Amino acid sequence: MTVPATCRTAVAAGRRSCPRRKDGLPFPTAPSVRPPVQGSNGTRHLLHCPVRAALLPALLTLTFALAGCFEKKPSGAAAIVIALEAPLTGAQTSNGQDMLRGVQLAVEEVNRAGGVLGRPVVLVQADDQADPTQALAVAARVKQAGAVAVIGPYNSGVGLKTLPLYEKAG
Repeated sequence: MTVPATCRTAVAAGRRSCPRRKDGLPFPTAPSVRPPVQGSNGTRHLLHCPVRAALLPALLTLTFALAGCFEKKPSGAAAIVIALEAPLTGAQTSNGQDMLRGVQLAVEEVNRAGGVLGRPVVLVQADDQADPTQALAVAARVKQAGAVAVIGPYNSGVGLKTLPLYEKAG
């Protein structure tokens, strides 16, 4: 059975009612399909990527937590260094690269908005390759870079090695 043009017009105009068939039932209409939200450069909206959507609240929470730890300084003040510990290479590189892109986007947005109390946020990348045997060396590099916070690690095996070091460092 075909849907009459008046029904298609009513649905396209946003009206939910359509002419009824002789048996009293409404004509079937195509389900509304919402197009993906895309930016002007063809990329998907921030919250349409699950990794970014998950990392953004974490970074914002971290930003507000750090804001309470520092007194307001002029815009020329030292940067706030944070680290991302993730498998940026190796077997789980796609997960690590997704994390990296999400955190980079969030850092860019925070810095575009003026940073944290006028201080820019700098991201340090720490590639643990999802390998617990490299975890201690990666944590040492993060500490040496002066990171005040770490996002990650992605893998629990790596986290079991690095978390005690990060907690000890404060």
